[in-house]
Amino acid sequence: MDARARWRILRLHVEDQVPLARLARETDVGLRTLERWHARYRADGYAGLETASRADTGSRRLPPDLVDLILIGMPGLEKQFSHYPQFYSRVGFAHQYRPLGQDELLFVLERHWRSLGKTLDPDDFTDAQAIAAIARITRGNFRLLERLFPQIQRVLKINELDTITNDVIEAAQSTLVIGVT
Repeated sequence: MDARARWRILRLHVEDQVPLARLARETDVGLRTLERWHARYRADGYAGLETASRADTGSRRLPPDLVDLILIGMPGLEKQFSHYPQFYSRVGFAHQYRPLGQDELLFVLERHWRSLGKTLDPDDFTDAQAIAAIARITRGNFRLLERLFPQIQRVLKINELDTITNDVIEAAQSTLVIGVT
């Protein structure tokens, strides 16, 4: 709204003594906004009703290296960032990954077993227990799965074990900070 439009509304108060509260109801301009316009008019006259240029136009309040940030989804991530509008507006989107399905989980686990020099056999009782434990702990969360495997490798190495068992997975889980479920 330009100064002329502001004056057309505010003039009713200044010249005709129409109360600001009534103007707010009749013009759909907030009472606080009308009070600000009136204070600026009293201080600077008609010039006070001009749109002031912002001092921070073109400047960034966040460091430029935070602007080009890529976030890999976490449950609830988008909701958490929405509480920080300046940051949230610079994140193009926040993507929440769906949990891995059983086939996808087996594919990822086979890759991890292979990286440890082992073969995953879902029909083997010990491997089936390990798969079930990992599925229960991670609930299909890929990021958590990727954090769990270095710990599994660590437990195997420290204890000089060759087989990934339910106990190894439980020990690896106990070293992770997973959060409250």
